[in-house]
Amino acid sequence: MKRGRPLLLGQELDTKVQYLINELRSKGGNINTRIVKALAKGVVISQDRTLLRENGGGIDISRDWTLSIMKRMNLVKRRGSNTAKPEIKDFDEKKAKFLKEIKTICTTWRELQKLYVVENLVYVYVPAGFTSKLQPMDLSVQKCVKDRMRDAFEDHYPDKVAKSLQDKTEVVVDLTMTTLKPLSAKWLVSAIDYLLANPQIVFNGFHNAGIAQTLGFVFEKK
Repeated sequence: MKRGRPLLLGQELDTKVQYLINELRSKGGNINTRIVKALAKGVVISQDRTLLRENGGGIDISRDWTLSIMKRMNLVKRRGSNTAKPEIKDFDEKKAKFLKEIKTICTTWRELQKLYVVENLVYVYVPAGFTSKLQPMDLSVQKCVKDRMRDAFEDHYPDKVAKSLQDKTEVVVDLTMTTLKPLSAKWLVSAIDYLLANPQIVFNGFHNAGIAQTLGFVFEKK
């Protein structure tokens, strides 16, 4: 019988990660690549954090690895949750309110267009389907903020998992909105502070979209 590739974490740790994933699912928790990656890091840290590549070790909990273990467990990204979607109440009423707000905004937008003419401003639409390639904020700021917030989560969650394992208590890391909202706000403020300290990132978006070159604009460091 042909033997497969050896498990990155070894049989014991790999089994423990799968157990924690199943435990989280059984309690209605959402399973995605970030959660799986954080769980795996927590398991490794509980044994020896120096095993992780970022700490000088040889274990790299990559996105490819998280997708691999999810595939082995027959999980599909964003479908690993047992939580049912909440029922939408008063749908017709909320829809009517939503459409009314849109109509109000559109009326305001027509007034705003007049101001553009008065102030000699010209707006340019990003071609449909090209937002990820031509929208400056998508090319730099948005990616930077997302990456830093994801990294902050990955720093926070594994240590909580590791502590629970080391204390030999049930691994129940609070991921409710009540807990995550203030943490997310803290991480967002930190990401904004980083952008303010590194304005080059904002310029990079206009450069990568080709706008800066077209206008002959060069970023000057202060």
